[in-house]
Amino acid sequence: MYRDGLRLVLKERQDIQIVAETADGTHLMDMVKHWQPDLLLIDLSLPGSTPLEIIKLSRALPKPPACIALTPSSSEQTVLSVLEAGAKGLLDKTAEKEEVVAAINLVCCGFHYFCESTTESMAGMLLKNPVTGTDMYYFPVFTAREKEIIRLICEEKTSQEISDALSIGVKTVNLERTRILEKMNVKTSVGVAIYAMKNMLVNV
Repeated sequence: MYRDGLRLVLKERQDIQIVAETADGTHLMDMVKHWQPDLLLIDLSLPGSTPLEIIKLSRALPKPPACIALTPSSSEQTVLSVLEAGAKGLLDKTAEKEEVVAAINLVCCGFHYFCESTTESMAGMLLKNPVTGTDMYYFPVFTAREKEIIRLICEEKTSQEISDALSIGVKTVNLERTRILEKMNVKTSVGVAIYAMKNMLVNV
């Protein structure tokens, strides 16, 4: 059932092609060798295989796929196990379709990705993980108000104009702006606009 839903989400994307899938991991490694996919989405509860071992083995292939592990649990041990195996990302199986697509795009571009359900303390630790020595990409979740402010920033509205449009104080707008900049890890409104377009937070 989960796989059916995931397939429908991915088939909506013209830039994503599903080359193979399986409900049993017994022959998964053979499938990876045959199809040589750019990305392997692997459920850590997949029967008939040891998913973490599959990730390790796939990383040793001449053309290794980037790997994203799917799991209902994002405990510290799960995250560390996924990192040690060589996966580039971890997605909660309750993730919305926008997050799934964003994670795939980021991992295929060479970033690491860890879902919002990863605890704040764990996310901080992962920013410079001793296992990989590389930067991680932390995907923030924006509130409905933050999304509205992001949209208005992309329309080049001033803080006063945003205040008038949303019927909130200018001080509140500025606080929200600061929070948005921190979440996106950018410094200016231009950075907000670029981030928003790249991550499909606004329509171009």
